[in-house]
Amino acid sequence: MIDPADFVRGLTAGGVRRVAGVPCSYLTPLIDTVIADPGVDYLSAPNEGDAVAAAAGSAIGGEPTAVLMQNSGLGNAVNPLASLVHPAGVGMLLIVTLRGDPAGNDEPQHCLMGRATLPLLETLDIPARTLHAGDTDWARTLSSALADAAEGRTTAIVVRKGTFGPAPRHETTRGTPVRRPGPPGRCHRVGARPAAPSGAPSRQAALRAIVDDPTLPRAIIIGTTGHTGRELYAIADRPNHLYLVGAMGCASAVGLGLARACPNRRVIIVDGDGAALMRLGNLAFLGAYGGGNVVHIVLDNGVHASTGGQATLAGAVSFPGLAAACGYDAILEGTDPRVIRAALDRAPGAGPTFVHLPIAATTGVDLPRPTLTPDAIVTRLRAYVRSAA
Repeated sequence: MIDPADFVRGLTAGGVRRVAGVPCSYLTPLIDTVIADPGVDYLSAPNEGDAVAAAAGSAIGGEPTAVLMQNSGLGNAVNPLASLVHPAGVGMLLIVTLRGDPAGNDEPQHCLMGRATLPLLETLDIPARTLHAGDTDWARTLSSALADAAEGRTTAIVVRKGTFGPAPRHETTRGTPVRRPGPPGRCHRVGARPAAPSGAPSRQAALRAIVDDPTLPRAIIIGTTGHTGRELYAIADRPNHLYLVGAMGCASAVGLGLARACPNRRVIIVDGDGAALMRLGNLAFLGAYGGGNVVHIVLDNGVHASTGGQATLAGAVSFPGLAAACGYDAILEGTDPRVIRAALDRAPGAGPTFVHLPIAATTGVDLPRPTLTPDAIVTRLRAYVRSAA
């Protein structure tokens, strides 16, 4: 068996100081060792796709991150791996267990995924190496995988049952983040969602409240998939902008990873109601691990505008109530873009700020798509982060 402490030392020697993931019993000793190591930042993700997205943000910000998951979680991770990590050329190390190993016996719910794991990784253009209990060359396998990730090639290490030896368990190894209670004194209109007034602001007006702010020269601005990212690009294409052209719902997790990697910068995440609802667990992710440098804005038009205006479920949801329950430091809501200005003017607190702004539901708008490829946009942002650090 591989000593998990030796494996973690191999990770840190390869530059990995952050690990995100969802537990699997095959990885319990490794996860406990990671959490107990004060030199490693462990993020307990709501699902495997969000762990991948956070790792992508961290990597873009210059900090390599490993992702731990059970192979059943590959299904949750396919979208960000295929439509974010691959086109953006972001490298990371995936450590994936092999439940349902065709060479062994396992519970019936794991058998199909066990057969599909290696072919699925191959389909995703992710090279895979395997580890097992008697592996004496594991250090070279790990070093080679980390070298691939450092060169922008996402790679996987597939772990069989019993690969890792035992690790001591302590009360402090559970990895539970400190919970911040919701701030009722700063939470406006928590409860029933207010209807957007007939004169609701446009998405462009909301985005201009951010882009035209002269006090944000060092901020990183992330526009979610669809019309939000495209309109941000149309207003101004700048090196500090990141447009998510895929991975719907992952902007908030990418922003979390970037914010952890760049704690001295503001990270402004511009989300949509449909995208936020698609990966609602990211509100808990940000509430638990987001710092005061994060501003998470949901522009809520109640529809999927880029696909013809089909209604989302936002009308039945209180986004401010959700943000308060998830531990955001401050929650602001209004019907005017000035609410964004108020959030940006606010002195950063211990945790992230949440903004909910109902906007007009416009469809059929012809917005340009970024002419730069996703990998070029990421390369530009990385250069910006390094040059203005």
